[in-house]
Amino acid sequence: MKNFISLTIGILLLAACQRGTGQSTSPCRARHFAQDCLVKGNQHYEAEQYADATRLYGQALVAVPHLVEAWFNRGNARFKAGDYAGAIADFTQALRLDPELADAYYNLATTRFDAGDYAGAVTDYTNALRLSPSRIDAYYNRGAAHYKLQKFRKALADFDSVIAARPALSTAYNYRSKTRYALGDRTGAVADYRISLRLMPAQAVYVRQD
Repeated sequence: MKNFISLTIGILLLAACQRGTGQSTSPCRARHFAQDCLVKGNQHYEAEQYADATRLYGQALVAVPHLVEAWFNRGNARFKAGDYAGAIADFTQALRLDPELADAYYNLATTRFDAGDYAGAVTDYTNALRLSPSRIDAYYNRGAAHYKLQKFRKALADFDSVIAARPALSTAYNYRSKTRYALGDRTGAVADYRISLRLMPAQAVYVRQD
């Protein structure tokens, strides 16, 4: 899960204030304040103080409601705190402001997955892949969501994509082993299990052969 966006927009806003536009200084003060809240919020986030981070990101949004970073970062803090509904709302708002933000789709999908909304997770991982087609973790997680939905052929296609790109990823073989077993391919399931076991014995999960 992408932790937080850098403060690029905040820096650009600061530069605009420094240049001066002939407007009231009040918007510039608000932007300075929002930038300060973002910096402090990120510090609290990195210290795993998610309630304080959430509060500071909220203060930034009161000052400048259209800051994508603040919505995105607060979504991450809420996710870490277990507030899935709040995280979903924040990531959704970030995407309203920036529909091309692949990380927001990815984090929204991960939040939905952890909340048990596997169909919603599939939709959002698919959107993340539309914007960032080489994102292997999105294929992996979408495969896991398909598996939860018992859409095993779609799960198999995603795990095939992961293994093609990351042939040494033991957990992908492990998940594909379980998927093949669910599809009745016991030979393939055992073969993948053995590869998973060879690559990372501690992560392999036994697949029944009866």
